[in-house]
Amino acid sequence: MARIGLKLREVMAGKPAREGAKLATDVLREGIKSGRISRDDISLREMAHSLIGDDWESHLRNYTGRLREAVDAVDSSGFSPITGQLLVDEIKEKYKLATFVTDKMFRTIKVTNGNLGTQVVPYLTDTIDDPGIVQQGQNYPATQFNGQYITLPAPEKFGRICRVTFEMIYSDLTRQVMDSASSVGKRVGLWVEKKRLRVALGLDNNHVWNGTAFNTYLTAGSWVNALTDFTLVDWTSINRLEQLFANMLDPVLNEPIEIDGAQMLVLPALKYTAKRVLNATEVLSGNITSGAGNQIVSANPLDGNYELMSSKHARRQLRTYGAGTFTTDPIADSLVLFGSFKEAFAWREVFAPQFVQAPPQAPAEFEQDVVLQAKANVYGVACVTEPRKVIRAYNSSAT
Repeated sequence: MARIGLKLREVMAGKPAREGAKLATDVLREGIKSGRISRDDISLREMAHSLIGDDWESHLRNYTGRLREAVDAVDSSGFSPITGQLLVDEIKEKYKLATFVTDKMFRTIKVTNGNLGTQVVPYLTDTIDDPGIVQQGQNYPATQFNGQYITLPAPEKFGRICRVTFEMIYSDLTRQVMDSASSVGKRVGLWVEKKRLRVALGLDNNHVWNGTAFNTYLTAGSWVNALTDFTLVDWTSINRLEQLFANMLDPVLNEPIEIDGAQMLVLPALKYTAKRVLNATEVLSGNITSGAGNQIVSANPLDGNYELMSSKHARRQLRTYGAGTFTTDPIADSLVLFGSFKEAFAWREVFAPQFVQAPPQAPAEFEQDVVLQAKANVYGVACVTEPRKVIRAYNSSAT
């Protein structure tokens, strides 16, 4: 195994503690990023021995967090920031590498006024008046707006801590430590993904419009954006979804809903069916077994500007939280979401995911012999801002 700690000690030699620790941390991070250093090259025990010395055990057990401006800068004040940053980077990297779809579905609304509760967001509709004719010398009439508002839910905070005890370093459980750090990053990312998916799928309904709570997807009432007898087969299936938008009216203007582009979310079972439907180069119509026996070959009539995405996590959420609706696998697998997702959904965010190392002298050092701690947390909530911009379709009789 490479003596990474010994090499970092050489980098720190002759420099003040803080400066040396920062330089060594940068060298380690760059080595990992470039691929010159792999996780298998790293040993926390070897780093502790090289950076602290032969008495590293007593140093870590009795570490007070004081920084020494030592010439050699080899003490526990150098070991902690270097290895702590290693954990933080591992957590952050796994969070970023996780393959989630909801970043493409939710726009971010930053909480800038310090309000951590529900938030009433007023907005104006389009003007409710037609322009009208203006006679010569006549004043132009003033336009009017109809005020509306939605109530956004309160944000939630979620986080996890990766803790490294003295025993883990003593036993040199480096691989387990790195795996634990990785899992923290992935779990935080997955928590955000699942929260967003449950809102987008209509499993969590938190839309409040003009003071009244509504389900996101309705088959009758204030809007109709749901189908329960839908099967994705060909271009006519997409046309059926588009006709829902054509028939859905703005509640104030009484005009058809306009959407900016179209996205489609399907479950893995429909992924390749959806690709075939959207990317077909030609379609056949007519029946050669009856009538005159004519068949028409034409180009795919679809616009071709649909963004397709798929999520295995969506399927899991449907089967776990869709009791009473998505009661079987075939029903869940038939689901299609269609619309302009970022116009329909938002992520109300207090702060983006944070990845930090615990400061020296944290209580756990004394109480539990925790030598290193790294934390990942996020603060936000998924919400529906305009349900008329999205359609949910599935087949409740699928078998």
